[in-house]
Amino acid sequence: MILGRITLTGLLAIAGASSFAIAAEPETDMECFDTVVFATIGRQIPSELPKAEPDTIIMSWPWFLDLNVQEVLRGQAPMGRLTVLSVQHTYIRENLGPQRWWLRRNSLGAFNALTFGDGGKDLARCKAGTSPAEPYIEPPEGKSLADFIRETERANRK
Repeated sequence: MILGRITLTGLLAIAGASSFAIAAEPETDMECFDTVVFATIGRQIPSELPKAEPDTIIMSWPWFLDLNVQEVLRGQAPMGRLTVLSVQHTYIRENLGPQRWWLRRNSLGAFNALTFGDGGKDLARCKAGTSPAEPYIEPPEGKSLADFIRETERANRK
């Protein structure tokens, strides 16, 4: 299961309806990973569900995940809590225990989650010098990713 794919319809709905952010379609020719970590899921925060036309079905949209990194298996990533961007339909079961997570660095200085479990075994490692991927969602101008997550969390509580 690749988490980082957004359909064009879903992408347009996100980009056109959200006042908070701009979503970016992952570049399919750059399906490589930068790091693999062994981690459990902590917090899962869905971004605001995009408003869409009545005949539109939104199957997945950007989420914020806090992973509790226990070990870095390949590449480089910090240990402990690591916030990553994901594209999901619903919450990922938190009782799965530690899993391997394939991550791709993005231009925000964070990571996009590509997949977890055994889903990334066929992904290639990004070559040295590969540009960062576009993030699945970006905070509005003048806001940090942490600001954006806090705003999204507050909006989800309403």
